[in-house]
Amino acid sequence: MSRLKIKESTRRGRLVEPVKFYYANVDNNDNVKNINVQFTILRLAIEKQLEKKQKLITMFETQIQKDMTMLSDKLSAIDDEVRQSWLLDVASNPDIYLDTQRS
Repeated sequence: MSRLKIKESTRRGRLVEPVKFYYANVDNNDNVKNINVQFTILRLAIEKQLEKKQKLITMFETQIQKDMTMLSDKLSAIDDEVRQSWLLDVASNPDIYLDTQRS
């Protein structure tokens, strides 16, 4: 279906331009309701996936923190063991050993 649209022009007066208007068939309300239901289902699915994503990120960050703490504890234990006095050679220079440990 096409209609005519009147456009104002400052110099020439009125111009008539053909304009086409397209109308959706809204007589069948079931189609509109069905589309609304489908969009709602899609929105809920997306929200569910976003929640899963956030949970995974939180779990990953928590596990990384636990792993870093565990590694730090193990490194401290190893460092304590290495610095035991009985591991040092009596004839060696402890300053060289400590300088090596610091670098």
